[in-house]
Amino acid sequence: MDNEKEPVVPVPAGVLAALEAVCTFAHCKTINHKEMLDIISNCAEEVEEGLSGTISALSLSYVIFETEKTHGEKAAKKVTSEILGRFQGEKKELVARFVADTIDDFEKMYRGDENGHH
Repeated sequence: MDNEKEPVVPVPAGVLAALEAVCTFAHCKTINHKEMLDIISNCAEEVEEGLSGTISALSLSYVIFETEKTHGEKAAKKVTSEILGRFQGEKKELVARFVADTIDDFEKMYRGDENGHH
């Protein structure tokens, strides 16, 4: 790459999380998943320490929610237990709570009852 910096565009963490979820679980032929995930993580950490962890947790929430909507609750529970099985003790509880709260928010948006819309 040349010395010119790429233009920087502010992107909400949720958008990065969706991109991370897609990169991690989509079967893309042209995207280098590892490279993309590293870029997201490095850029997030430049902005705020620990932000990459928040984005990852948000990404997991997207994946679980998408799995539930496309493959049913049983499949979502399996994915959830597999993911949470990688965490230990207090961190597991924090991640589980974060994911559960986030999925509740996604459900409200999905149903359209956020901000009183029906």
